[in-house]
Formats: sequence, structure tokens, C-alpha cells
Amino acid sequence: MLEKLHIRNYRILRELKIDQLRRINLIAGGNNSGKTSLLEAIFLLGGAGSAHLLMNANVTRGDLGAAIQGVSIQI
Repeated sequence: MLEKLHIRNYRILRELKIDQLRRINLIAGGNNSGKTSLLEAIFLLGGAGSAHLLMNANVTRGDLGAAIQGVSIQI
């Protein structure tokens, strides 16, 4: 189970730290607030994707200039 999540400079998420994840977490927000970006990052980091897929996600979304500076999870 994920306990902590830290995402830096991935798509719209410039700095996101979540320190107390639970078994069930509610993700809510308005349009273009980063909900899908958060779920994609978790999906890719969970082993379902690769670094190549992560970079392609940025290119597909038009974020060519955005370099991923760091992503970390604690299980």
C-alpha cells in the first residue's frame, strides 16, 4: 500500500506531496486541476509503465519543455 507520494514537475503538478495516504483516498477537483496527472503518475510508477511511457505522456500532452525533476513513492 502506498503511504507517501511526492511528484515534482509532472504535467500540471509542479510540486505535490501527500504524506498520509490511506487504503481508500478521494481525489476531487475542478477541471484541469491535476486529477488525471496524479493517477497517471501512480499508474506509471506502479510498474504498469516505463520511463519511456512517462516521457511520451508529457510529449503527448504538449509539455515538451517540462523536464520531470523527481517522483518518489513510499510503500
